[in-house]
Amino acid sequence: MLVYHPAFDLYHAVCRFLKLLYLTKDKSYATEHIKLIDYFVVFPGEITKMQLPLEYRSYRKLFKVNPYEDVYNGPIVFRQLQGYQDSALQAMSAYAFIDPLLYRKGEVKLSDKFFGEEIDMLVSQPIENAVLAEFVNQVLLKMPYEGSIGLKERSKLF
Repeated sequence: MLVYHPAFDLYHAVCRFLKLLYLTKDKSYATEHIKLIDYFVVFPGEITKMQLPLEYRSYRKLFKVNPYEDVYNGPIVFRQLQGYQDSALQAMSAYAFIDPLLYRKGEVKLSDKFFGEEIDMLVSQPIENAVLAEFVNQVLLKMPYEGSIGLKERSKLF
């Protein structure tokens, strides 16, 4: 039996990263930060397990966990996903979708020499789930990565 999940699809990862970076075109993120945000885009049910700031706890009710897509061991799945994410980011750097010099320094930023019409159309389309897109844009992309109030600590994946 062949089982497919978009989390482990390199091309799907490239599209997800492009869409995430397109939301904040001029900002750069630590590589680990954007990979952690991508994990929550792929597995939105994991947001319910995350420790959210008080003002964003209402989002927890909006994400329903599908029992067939429930992640039983988040840290292991996150580590498995990182290989695909690294490959996707390396490919994006090689094709100059992201700034190669910043990528070597451990940061990710959408390249200034941005694409053509087809790719522009692809990334300008929002993330499929509107609630998830709002949560990513309003919470995850604005939350710091490090520290006691950072995404790394709140995710409970490390």
